[in-house]
Amino acid sequence: MSAILQQTPLMPFGVELDLDLADPANADAVRASFVEHGLLVFRQQQLSMDEQKRIVGYLGPVCEHWSTVGYVSNKRAGGILGNAEVSFHSDNSYT
Repeated sequence: MSAILQQTPLMPFGVELDLDLADPANADAVRASFVEHGLLVFRQQQLSMDEQKRIVGYLGPVCEHWSTVGYVSNKRAGGILGNAEVSFHSDNSYT
């Protein structure tokens, strides 16, 4: 049984959901909300890497040929901003 505590519509599309992503019983609610709204926002979640992979799997197949998930940031370690206005980025190029 899903335990969505609150849904807050986002404009022009999407929804913020207040639910516990660590609870596998919420899989159907996450999947249905994604199909309906196209963008989901979850705040204050403390999830392990395995839990994150499980949750992404609610939405479709998980690409397993990378062993880790990279850290994405717009700041360098010393706190200096990056030097490119719009850097090239593509997930899973040519897959």
